[in-house]
Amino acid sequence: MDIRSFGEANVRPEIYTLPWDKLAALEGFGEKSIINLQAAIEASKRQPLNRLIYGLGIRYVGETTAKTC
Repeated sequence: MDIRSFGEANVRPEIYTLPWDKLAALEGFGEKSIINLQAAIEASKRQPLNRLIYGLGIRYVGETTAKTC
């Protein structure tokens, strides 16, 4: 979903319902990091549908195929 500053090692299914107060208690997540992450997650919600389809990693569905769906 093109979320900057959020690597694959951090991804969880509940990415859009993260508890921000609990995240602040984790090592490596300062106030600035959390603000940037919140902004990136909100921006990811406005991605076009073809980016979501491509991002799902469906076999044989590349960027071009996703755009035609």
